Amino acid sequence: MGQNSCKVNGQAGICIHTSECSGGGGSYQSGYCPFDGPDVKCCTYGSCTISDSNKRAGQCVPSGTCNCSLFKGRCPGGTDIQCCVTSGIYCNL
Repeated sequence: MGQNSCKVNGQAGICIHTSECSGGGGSYQSGYCPFDGPDVKCCTYGSCTISDSNKRAGQCVPSGTCNCSLFKGRCPGGTDIQCCVTSGIYCNL
């Protein structure tokens, strides 16, 4: 993997090239990956919803940054970007 993690307004992301971020459905912000090249920015992937009876909301994050339950196939980006739900029955912190 080799990508640095970053955080924008509380949402976890990864430091990747802007073209890879945009091409994978993410959005990027400058200033959160200061030690990487000029075309490397913090890429985040937005929110997601789990279609259970409660329609739980989550954030699309790199899987290694989630402390609760991850759900595949609900987020743009690569297979490492998954829906992290941190409320209700999905998280027992």
